[in-house]
Parts: sequence; C-alpha cells; structure tokens
Amino acid sequence: MRTVGPQEACADAGFLARPLCIFNECQKPALAGHPVCVEARRRQEAEEQRRQMQN
Repeated sequence: MRTVGPQEACADAGFLARPLCIFNECQKPALAGHPVCVEARRRQEAEEQRRQMQN
C-alpha cells in the first residue's frame, strides 16, 4: 500500500481549507519527510523567525 501525500489527501479540500488540510496531514509521522511537508515546515520556520526579529 502506497502512502498518500498531503496534496492527494487534500485534493477535495476547498481553496481556503487546503492549507489547513495539508498542515494536518503533515502532522502525521508517516508524512513528516514528504517534500511538500518539508517545504511547508521550512516556510513556517522562516515566517516565525521574521516575526521574532520584528519584536
């Protein structure tokens, strides 16, 4: 059985719900190393660093 990636799992999610769906899918240990999840985590960490520098 093949693991379904976050984009496939969230294919039916609406435009506004898709980012939250992908975030939730990426919380699953089996998907932590998926390229979509790695990139999303990198963007989130960069955004957190920008916020901390502004304070």
